[in-house]
Amino acid sequence: MDILIVPMIQVLILIISIYNMIVIAAVVFDWLKLLGILDMRNRYVLKVGTVLSLLTYPVLSRISKVIRPIGGIDFSPFVLILGLIFIEEVLARLAYKLS
Repeated sequence: MDILIVPMIQVLILIISIYNMIVIAAVVFDWLKLLGILDMRNRYVLKVGTVLSLLTYPVLSRISKVIRPIGGIDFSPFVLILGLIFIEEVLARLAYKLS
């Protein structure tokens, strides 16, 4: 049974790591957009922004409903990243324990 569970846990850890990078990319993209560094009239920039938003907005909006922005700063990406790291660590320890 461990032969199947450990690789599945490792795949979950990989998926969480990739999603963590997507969240970080979305935050950096938003910062660059707010600073006026990115040209939002460029269709490729707009597509990247749309994809990042579609991948992160559903989760971040739910967190933002619970944790409101403080002083104009939205902490939902920070909370999401910490939560993803926590889940990754728990899964990694579980995989280590099972192997």
